[in-house]
Amino acid sequence: MDKKTKNVFFDIEMLRRRLIRPYFIELGLTVGQGQPRILKELREHGIMNQKELADACLMDVTTMSRTLDRMEKDGLLKRENNPVSRRSWNVLLTDCGYEKADVIAALEGLVDIFLTDFKYMDGELAGRLSHAGDYPEVAKRALEQMVKITGEPLFNEEGMMQKGVIVRHLLLPGHKKNAKAVLEYLWKTYGDKIYISLMNQYTPMVQLISHSGNQKELEETARQEPQLMRKVTTREYEQVVDYALQLGIANAFIQEGDVAKESFIPDFDTTGV
Repeated sequence: MDKKTKNVFFDIEMLRRRLIRPYFIELGLTVGQGQPRILKELREHGIMNQKELADACLMDVTTMSRTLDRMEKDGLLKRENNPVSRRSWNVLLTDCGYEKADVIAALEGLVDIFLTDFKYMDGELAGRLSHAGDYPEVAKRALEQMVKITGEPLFNEEGMMQKGVIVRHLLLPGHKKNAKAVLEYLWKTYGDKIYISLMNQYTPMVQLISHSGNQKELEETARQEPQLMRKVTTREYEQVVDYALQLGIANAFIQEGDVAKESFIPDFDTTGV
C-alpha cells in the first residue's frame, strides 16, 4: 500500500485517539498497552480466552499476558480457569472494569459528523489522476470506520444533522462510469445509513499551470486527459443524478445551477507560493 494513501485510513483513527486519549489517562488506563481496547472487547463479547482477546486486539499473546497481569492487579478484570482447556484462561471484567468500559463506549461517539470524499472506484483512474492506485480500497476501509463511529444519521427538529456521515463525490468530466460505480457501491453497502453529496463544480485551473511557466505539463495533461480541460456538462451531471435516483438513493444533496463559474472561484494567483 502506498504510504501516502495508507495515511488516509489511519488519520481517522489517529484523530479519534488524540481526542479521547486525555479521557483514557483520566480513567487511569495505559493507552500504549492497549488497555482501552481490551476493556471495549470484553464489554462487547463478555468472557473471552486470552488467545481470542489477543486476536481481537491485534496483540501478540506475550504482550497480552503482561497487560492482563497489570489490569488484573488494578482490579479491572479477572482470569478464571478455562473448562475447555487447562492450558488457557478465560478473561472477564470486574465491576470496576465494566464501569470504565462503559465510559470508553460513550467516548466512541465523541466525533459526531464526518464530511468525507469518495473520489474513485476505479483504481486505474485513481493511479493515473492522483497517483493513488489503491485509493478505492483505502477509502472503503476509512468510510467503514467513520460509519462505525457515528452510527446512522440523526437530525434535530430544525433539520440540522447531529450525527452521521456525509460522503461527497465530485463528478469529473468524461468519467460518468466512475461516478456511477461510486454511487452504486455507497448505496449497496450503506443504503440510508449515509448521506451523499453529488458535486458538479469541477473547474480546470489552467491559469495555475500557465502562471507557473510549466507549459509542457499543461500540454501533456491536455494530451492524456483532454476532458479534464473542460467543465462538467449539464447533460453529464443530470445523467449521474438520474442514475442515483434509479438506484433508489434518497439521502442525497444535489447541486443546481452553474457552480463552476468565476463568482464561486477564489483568485488563485499563486501569491505567497
